[in-house]
Amino acid sequence: MRLVVVLFALLFATSAEAGVTRAEANRTTGHLVLWDGDTQVASFHAAFGSFVAPKQREGDRATPVGRYMLTPARASRSWRWFMPIDYPNADDRAAGRTGFDVGVHGLGGNPFLHMLHWLGVNWTAGCIAVTNAEMETLRSLITTPVPIEITF
Repeated sequence: MRLVVVLFALLFATSAEAGVTRAEANRTTGHLVLWDGDTQVASFHAAFGSFVAPKQREGDRATPVGRYMLTPARASRSWRWFMPIDYPNADDRAAGRTGFDVGVHGLGGNPFLHMLHWLGVNWTAGCIAVTNAEMETLRSLITTPVPIEITF
Protein backbone atom coordinates (compact mmCIF):
# COMPACT_ATOMS: atom_id res chain seq x y z
CA MET A 1 0.00 0.00 0.00
CA ARG A 2 2.80 2.38 0.91
CA LEU A 3 4.44 1.79 -2.50
CA VAL A 4 1.18 2.72 -4.28
CA VAL A 5 0.95 5.98 -2.29
CA VAL A 6 4.58 6.85 -3.07
CA LEU A 7 4.12 6.11 -6.79
CA PHE A 8 0.92 8.18 -6.87
CA ALA A 9 2.69 11.08 -5.13
CA LEU A 10 5.57 10.94 -7.62
CA LEU A 11 3.19 10.84 -10.58
CA PHE A 12 1.19 13.77 -9.24
CA ALA A 13 4.32 15.82 -8.47
CA THR A 14 5.70 15.24 -11.97
CA SER A 15 2.46 16.23 -13.71
CA ALA A 16 1.96 19.24 -11.44
CA GLU A 17 5.41 20.53 -12.40
CA ALA A 18 4.66 20.38 -16.14
CA GLY A 19 4.53 23.87 -17.59
CA VAL A 20 3.59 25.27 -20.94
CA THR A 21 6.19 27.38 -22.72
CA ARG A 22 4.53 27.53 -26.13
CA ALA A 23 1.57 26.36 -28.18
CA GLU A 24 1.09 25.37 -31.80
CA ALA A 25 -2.17 25.25 -33.73
CA ASN A 26 -2.28 23.68 -37.18
CA ARG A 27 -5.39 23.93 -39.33
CA THR A 28 -4.26 21.15 -41.70
CA THR A 29 -3.86 18.59 -38.91
CA GLY A 30 -6.69 20.06 -36.84
CA HIS A 31 -4.71 20.10 -33.61
CA LEU A 32 -3.74 22.46 -30.83
CA VAL A 33 -0.55 21.23 -29.14
CA LEU A 34 1.01 22.52 -25.94
CA TRP A 35 4.75 22.24 -25.30
CA ASP A 36 7.13 22.58 -22.38
CA GLY A 37 10.36 23.19 -24.27
CA ASP A 38 10.69 20.17 -26.56
CA THR A 39 8.30 18.01 -24.53
CA GLN A 40 4.70 17.75 -25.65
CA VAL A 41 2.41 18.45 -22.70
CA ALA A 42 -0.99 18.00 -24.36
CA SER A 43 -2.67 17.76 -27.75
CA PHE A 44 -6.29 18.59 -28.54
CA HIS A 45 -8.45 18.12 -31.62
CA ALA A 46 -9.46 21.65 -32.62
CA ALA A 47 -11.91 23.35 -34.97
CA PHE A 48 -10.78 26.42 -36.91
CA GLY A 49 -12.43 29.14 -38.98
CA SER A 50 -14.86 27.95 -41.62
CA PHE A 51 -13.11 29.92 -44.41
CA VAL A 52 -10.09 28.07 -45.83
CA ALA A 53 -7.50 30.87 -46.01
CA PRO A 54 -5.47 32.93 -43.55
CA LYS A 55 -7.45 35.75 -41.87
CA GLN A 56 -7.33 39.10 -43.66
CA ARG A 57 -10.22 41.13 -42.25
CA GLU A 58 -12.93 41.18 -39.63
CA GLY A 59 -15.85 38.95 -40.55
CA ASP A 60 -14.05 36.74 -43.10
CA ARG A 61 -14.54 33.61 -40.91
CA ALA A 62 -10.84 32.73 -41.28
CA THR A 63 -8.30 31.89 -38.57
CA PRO A 64 -5.17 34.07 -38.50
CA VAL A 65 -1.81 32.55 -39.39
CA GLY A 66 1.35 33.66 -37.65
CA ARG A 67 2.98 34.10 -34.25
CA TYR A 68 0.88 35.51 -31.43
CA MET A 69 0.57 35.50 -27.66
CA LEU A 70 -2.09 33.29 -26.08
CA THR A 71 -3.30 34.71 -22.78
CA PRO A 72 -4.97 32.98 -19.81
CA ALA A 73 -8.70 32.35 -19.94
CA ARG A 74 -11.36 34.87 -19.10
CA ALA A 75 -15.05 34.16 -18.52
CA SER A 76 -17.29 34.24 -21.59
CA ARG A 77 -21.08 34.21 -21.80
CA SER A 78 -21.03 32.39 -25.14
CA TRP A 79 -18.21 29.88 -24.58
CA ARG A 80 -17.84 29.64 -20.81
CA TRP A 81 -14.10 30.43 -21.17
CA PHE A 82 -12.13 32.36 -23.79
CA MET A 83 -8.34 32.66 -24.18
CA PRO A 84 -7.54 35.70 -26.36
CA ILE A 85 -4.66 35.88 -28.80
CA ASP A 86 -3.17 39.24 -29.73
CA TYR A 87 -4.59 39.35 -33.25
CA PRO A 88 -4.13 41.67 -35.02
CA ASN A 89 -0.57 42.18 -33.85
CA ALA A 90 1.76 44.89 -35.22
CA ASP A 91 2.69 42.81 -38.29
CA ASP A 92 -0.98 42.17 -39.09
CA ARG A 93 -1.91 45.84 -38.72
CA ALA A 94 1.03 46.85 -40.96
CA ALA A 95 -0.28 44.41 -43.59
CA GLY A 96 -3.79 45.92 -43.32
CA ARG A 97 -5.35 42.91 -41.55
CA THR A 98 -8.28 43.64 -39.26
CA GLY A 99 -10.34 41.84 -36.65
CA PHE A 100 -10.83 41.42 -32.93
CA ASP A 101 -11.81 38.85 -30.29
CA VAL A 102 -9.83 36.01 -31.82
CA GLY A 103 -8.73 33.25 -29.47
CA VAL A 104 -9.26 29.75 -28.16
CA HIS A 105 -12.62 28.78 -26.67
CA GLY A 106 -14.81 25.82 -25.80
CA LEU A 107 -18.08 24.77 -27.39
CA GLY A 108 -20.42 26.40 -24.88
CA GLY A 109 -23.76 24.69 -24.38
CA ASN A 110 -24.80 24.37 -28.02
CA PRO A 111 -25.37 20.67 -28.90
CA PHE A 112 -25.08 21.44 -32.64
CA LEU A 113 -21.52 22.75 -32.15
CA HIS A 114 -20.65 19.63 -30.17
CA MET A 115 -21.84 17.53 -33.13
CA LEU A 116 -19.85 19.63 -35.65
CA HIS A 117 -16.75 19.30 -33.48
CA TRP A 118 -17.21 15.53 -33.19
CA LEU A 119 -17.54 15.33 -37.00
CA GLY A 120 -14.31 17.32 -37.48
CA VAL A 121 -15.97 20.33 -39.14
CA ASN A 122 -14.18 23.70 -39.08
CA TRP A 123 -17.04 25.95 -38.02
CA THR A 124 -15.74 28.94 -36.07
CA ALA A 125 -15.80 32.59 -37.12
CA GLY A 126 -11.98 32.59 -36.97
CA CYS A 127 -11.17 31.25 -33.51
CA ILE A 128 -9.79 27.90 -32.43
CA ALA A 129 -12.32 25.71 -30.58
CA VAL A 130 -11.82 22.69 -28.33
CA THR A 131 -14.29 20.79 -26.16
CA ASN A 132 -15.43 22.33 -22.88
CA ALA A 133 -13.52 19.67 -20.92
CA GLU A 134 -10.36 20.39 -22.92
CA MET A 135 -10.85 24.09 -22.26
CA GLU A 136 -10.81 23.35 -18.53
CA THR A 137 -7.49 21.55 -19.02
CA LEU A 138 -6.13 24.50 -21.02
CA ARG A 139 -7.19 26.86 -18.23
CA SER A 140 -5.21 24.85 -15.70
CA LEU A 141 -2.10 24.61 -17.91
CA ILE A 142 -1.92 28.16 -19.28
CA THR A 143 -1.76 30.60 -16.39
CA THR A 144 0.57 33.16 -17.97
CA PRO A 145 0.80 34.38 -21.58
CA VAL A 146 2.59 31.94 -23.91
CA PRO A 147 3.59 32.22 -27.57
CA ILE A 148 1.33 30.43 -30.02
CA GLU A 149 2.18 29.74 -33.64
CA ILE A 150 -0.82 29.19 -35.90
CA THR A 151 -0.08 27.50 -39.20
CA PHE A 152 -2.23 26.60 -42.17
